[in-house]
Amino acid sequence: MPNITGGATVWNLPNLVGPLLSVRRPATPFLNMIGGINGMKISKAAEFAIGQQFTLNTATQPEIAEADSLVAPTASAYVPAQYTNVCQIFQHAVSISYARMADTATLLAGSLSVAGESNPIVDPLVQQQNLALLQVAEELEYTFLRGVYQRSTAADVPNKTRGMLSAVASNIVNADAKKFSKALMDQLLQTMAGNLAVFGNMILLANAFQINQISNVYGYAPQDRNIGGVQIKVILTDFGPIGVQYTPLMPTDTMLVADIANIAPVAQEVPGKGVLFYEPLAKAGAGETGQIFGIVGLDHDVEYKHGKITNLATS
Repeated sequence: MPNITGGATVWNLPNLVGPLLSVRRPATPFLNMIGGINGMKISKAAEFAIGQQFTLNTATQPEIAEADSLVAPTASAYVPAQYTNVCQIFQHAVSISYARMADTATLLAGSLSVAGESNPIVDPLVQQQNLALLQVAEELEYTFLRGVYQRSTAADVPNKTRGMLSAVASNIVNADAKKFSKALMDQLLQTMAGNLAVFGNMILLANAFQINQISNVYGYAPQDRNIGGVQIKVILTDFGPIGVQYTPLMPTDTMLVADIANIAPVAQEVPGKGVLFYEPLAKAGAGETGQIFGIVGLDHDVEYKHGKITNLATS
């Protein structure tokens, strides 16, 4: 059945029997890597500093004669650029009638209990709260990867946090609709090295199709009568090892190489409540209504530490 908008009742949130399954597992590997919901930094303001970056002048060979050196040259200064991001609101409401909370046994028409199974959901309110929290987790994952920056200018203009793919500006390789190859990966790593990337705890994030391409490019399977195939978890490069992580919410035509050592969620703490919390709302009738609320953003570190390959072939 499709999900509903509005309050849950006996008629739109049916009881079923059998194992409790999800259509798909929660898709949050990147969020988990950077500390998850419980690993957030705290910011007192909606806008927070990520760091500052200095740009050196283009290096050349000095031409200074001994006579010239007797007089100090004209002074110069290196002016930093301040990098910031913002926290944005994540909010979901849950509403369920008392009648639905009380009825955990009436089966949806057409449902059958072939072996005496019962409904595994004994508290539908708690179940809806947990599912709403999983929904927020996936929204965090999507936003941290693909979010586009926007700074609020008024109460009706939302803050929007900048995700990793938007953050990367220096280290970009356009594949021009070609399939992923070692040459493209080498080009990205050389570009990152030229821009002084540190190559610390590097992880390559990609969707299912590109993960298969990585195995096709880097895979080598020793001959064996009983086992076939490869599962690439780490790529060894001249700049160090790079972990490989399947990330369902990544765009299919893009790969991201990120130094995750200093990437973290950032949250504004609501006094007396926390950073991501559930609270009941005012009662208006025979039911329970509440909301999950949090104000969260991404500290993605300085952008030149990361890189991406874009416009990859997807078939």
